[in-house]
Amino acid sequence: RDGLVASIAMQWAQRDVPAALTWAESLPAGVARNKAIENVGGVLAKYAPLDAIGYAQSLDAGALRNTIVAQGIQSLASTDVQGAIDWFQGETDAAFRDAYAMTLAQNVAKIDVELAASFAADLPPGPGQERAAVAVVQRWAEADPRSAAEWADSFSGAVRSKAVNQAVQRWATAEPEAAGAWAAGIAEGDVRDSALGTYVRSSAAQYPDCAAAYAMAISDPSRRISAVTEVAKSWLKSNRQAAAEWLLSTDLSENQKTRLLAAK
Repeated sequence: RDGLVASIAMQWAQRDVPAALTWAESLPAGVARNKAIENVGGVLAKYAPLDAIGYAQSLDAGALRNTIVAQGIQSLASTDVQGAIDWFQGETDAAFRDAYAMTLAQNVAKIDVELAASFAADLPPGPGQERAAVAVVQRWAEADPRSAAEWADSFSGAVRSKAVNQAVQRWATAEPEAAGAWAAGIAEGDVRDSALGTYVRSSAAQYPDCAAAYAMAISDPSRRISAVTEVAKSWLKSNRQAAAEWLLSTDLSENQKTRLLAAK
């Protein structure tokens, strides 16, 4: 029944959105009602994205609202990417901007990643900018991980660490030597240690020799021990002799080395 109701709502919306929406809203609360409203909202987003977003803003916070807003932003960005950014920057509701900055960044990045990077960089510091920057890096790193990493490193505060880690994670599996060398070249501090830790976690299974070279470069002792342990566990399975020789050269305690070597 839920699927039938949703199908009726979508077909009706193709002919008359206001009437379909009125009918959907009159349904009893539940899955069928939400799906019907979602489908009508999707049709509205296709033809009048700003109207769809405006309607969604009248809904209670939750999955239904998020879905319709996302559909509206996707439609708007696909037809007028700069117009979508201008609209967003003109929004006066700070909570709305914070909640959906990532959604717009994701959609702009599909079209023009450098424009998306500029949009994310211009956002006010906070969770919205952090999520938007990470979304841009995810897309950018697919084609040009070095540029994505360097852009991420241009930020400050929490957004810098999160964006850098995302870039390194994507880069490590594609170009492990280049990614490791770049992460090690970051100025010493928490961001560098975090990036190297991310690099080790991302590369240890497939490229344990590369991961080993940079695990010991982590400055923080607890993070370094964790990284060395991760590399050792993975490398001992694929090349026990090389892994054991490397492990014995690390600064792990004798007890830690013995436990790792004894593990099956």
